[in-house]
Amino acid sequence: PPRSTLFPYTTLFRSPVFSDKAGSYEADSMIYNYKTRKGIINRVVTKQGEGYIVLEKAKKNAQNVTFGRNGYFTTCNLARPHFHIQSRRLKLIPEKQIVTGLFNLYVNDAPTPLGFLFGIFPFTTRNTSGIIIPTYGEERERGFFFRQGGYYWAVSPYVGITFLSDFYTNGSWGVSMRTEYKKRYRYSGRASLAFNKNITGDEINRAIDRKSTRLNSSH
Repeated sequence: PPRSTLFPYTTLFRSPVFSDKAGSYEADSMIYNYKTRKGIINRVVTKQGEGYIVLEKAKKNAQNVTFGRNGYFTTCNLARPHFHIQSRRLKLIPEKQIVTGLFNLYVNDAPTPLGFLFGIFPFTTRNTSGIIIPTYGEERERGFFFRQGGYYWAVSPYVGITFLSDFYTNGSWGVSMRTEYKKRYRYSGRASLAFNKNITGDEINRAIDRKSTRLNSSH
């Protein structure tokens, strides 16, 4: 069968696709009024920036804002993504951001404790604040981990601050803050501060329990 237009690495049958200036929407079924520019969509998939949004049911208004129920957001382009952020209520503002109610981060369809009462996830080329989704995996000595997750704060068009954290199941952890600034043709630079606690070995034989602090800057 032909491949999906929005998930290129799947072998699903091609679904109907609707396109307008706000983007492309692939759905099981849809009702759209060309005069009022409103519609109801069942099981919709759309791509915004580097992310994919999947909604069980959605309503689209004349301002191209989509209100969804029971959906998720992910940057993985598989039909069953390795990770996603899931919420019962979502609001998609094309070329700008997706806003959610209470959400949780899922890894391989399993819920994690990571979540919050609401979420704002931008997908724009402008300097915009937003949550940074962590990577996950496993190391032989430190166990399973979530790394490089946190928040990016766009202080101004010229200054941005990134807050990151790492967590390992053997007790190791780390936090960092990085500030970058740039004004074209005039100046640029960065400064970073990081603190890490690194534990290696198993629960019985803790070979190393080491703390470290790093401070770097350049202009």
